[in-house]
Amino acid sequence: MQILRDKIKADKKLLVAANMELSEAEAKGFWPVYEKYQDELFLLRGRTVKLIKDYSDAYEKMSNDKAKALLDELMKIDSLGLKLRQAYVPKFRQVLPEVKVVRYYQIENKINAALNYELATNIPLMKSGPVVIRKRGYDDENITFDKHFIGPCVRRVHPPESEPCSGSVCGRNQP
Repeated sequence: MQILRDKIKADKKLLVAANMELSEAEAKGFWPVYEKYQDELFLLRGRTVKLIKDYSDAYEKMSNDKAKALLDELMKIDSLGLKLRQAYVPKFRQVLPEVKVVRYYQIENKINAALNYELATNIPLMKSGPVVIRKRGYDDENITFDKHFIGPCVRRVHPPESEPCSGSVCGRNQP
């Protein structure tokens, strides 16, 4: 596991280096600050890994108390992440021109977005039971979706073909 972490850290550093376009003098000041920032970021990511493991462990039998604790921890991690990013802005400003500080934070943001996307695609939504939708004005039939369903509506939810659909529920254009 440590080898994998080291490889990810090295790959990220290569990605940052390739995109920062640092002069020799800028690099001399930037890399020590970068390394300290990454060390602190690594500790925060460790909390995120633990949160994901806790979520996975509790997934099948999630209680309201556990769900609250998980959400509270997520909010703490997000808050600490923001505080960490803010704390390092002046440190990066001491060693880089403003344009390159912004560029670095853009690179970090893109890396985080890719990481968050990868996590989001692999972590299922919390179970909450089936969602029941009542079709108003047509009949009293209840339609139950799979409890993990996210996406375009199911054809059965549409109003009859002869009636317009606003598109706000199903996305089908009005006739």
